[in-house]
Amino acid sequence: MTQVVQDFTQGVWDTWDVRVLIDSYEPQLWSNGDLFTATYDNDNVTIQTDVKGHGIAVIHHNGQASLTVTISALDAYWNTLLKSYDPQTCHVIDITTPVEHLHTESAYLPKMPDINSGNDAPTRALAYKCINLVAEPAPTTNA
Repeated sequence: MTQVVQDFTQGVWDTWDVRVLIDSYEPQLWSNGDLFTATYDNDNVTIQTDVKGHGIAVIHHNGQASLTVTISALDAYWNTLLKSYDPQTCHVIDITTPVEHLHTESAYLPKMPDINSGNDAPTRALAYKCINLVAEPAPTTNA
């Protein structure tokens, strides 16, 4: 179970407390770097100014994001993906860390990831495009 950080002065981060689920499957083998990265594609507010200098804040309701989950090519999920890859398949992704909860029901994998092999263990960076990625505080538990 994920340990939720209540006291941010603890200064301890344990990757075992990060849980990534892709279509209810939890990969077991990862890269030696980031488990995932999430980047929002658009600003939620932009500022426009008319010719006389009047500023207008334009609110955007756009949660589009790029979400890359980096797994080992030796993980069973990669083999499953190779057998059934379809760019039109919509994936459900749920990620919980000690400080945040990210989730989407609208993740697409528009292209197969780069495939590599060499001196290091092979990894696959699954670069999802999300229609709406929600980021919120990690749920608290009563331990």
